[in-house]
Amino acid sequence: MPKVRLFLVLLVLGLPHLSFADGLATPFPGSIELPLVSKFPLNAWQACPARTAMHAISFSHKFGENLTFQESFSLQCLPSQSMVTTQCSWGQWVSNFPLSSRADADSDSVIAGIAFTHRKDENFTYQESFAIMTCKLANPHPNRPPRIIIGATKFSLQSNATCDRNGTPAPDGLIVAITIGFSHFKDQNETYQEQYVVMCSTD
Repeated sequence: MPKVRLFLVLLVLGLPHLSFADGLATPFPGSIELPLVSKFPLNAWQACPARTAMHAISFSHKFGENLTFQESFSLQCLPSQSMVTTQCSWGQWVSNFPLSSRADADSDSVIAGIAFTHRKDENFTYQESFAIMTCKLANPHPNRPPRIIIGATKFSLQSNATCDRNGTPAPDGLIVAITIGFSHFKDQNETYQEQYVVMCSTD
C-alpha cells in the first residue's frame, strides 16, 4: 500500500520512474558513508566532505517513534567526474507544510548537504522545513544527461533513496543528486506516513 501511495504522489510531481529500497543505503564503490544524525536538536544538518556530492540519503526511526525529533538521517557521498568544487552554499528553507515540496540544484551544481529544522514542540512532518547545500561543478555538462528518479517511503523503519542502480555506476559517469522532495497526504503527518524522492543525474 505505501508504494501505491508514493506512486500517486510522484505522478502529481511529474516524476514517472521509481525504485524502492528498504534499509540504509548499501555502500557503493568509492562512497563515503556518513553516520546517522538525530533530528532531536531543533536544527540538524549533514554535509558531504569537500569535493564530493550526495549519492544517497537514508532515514531511520524506531517502531512507534514517528515524530520529527525521533528520526535520524544520513548521507552517502561520492566524488564527481565533473569535479565538485568548494564553491558551495546553502539554499533557502523549504517548508513541508504543503502536501509536496522540493528543492533543486542549479544546472551547474549538485546537492552536497541537507539540513532540517523544526520549532520546539512542533514535531509533525508538516511543521518541518529543509534546505539543501549545493556545490558548483568545475566541468558541468552543457546539457545535463537524462535524470533518474528514485522514490522511497518512510513506512519501513529504515529506508533510502540511492542514485545507483544495481550497485554499478552509470556508463558515462557517477550518478549524484540534483533534486530532493518530500510529500505526505492530508492529515497524515507522522514520520512513517511521509514519502520522499531524489532526482539524480550523471554529472
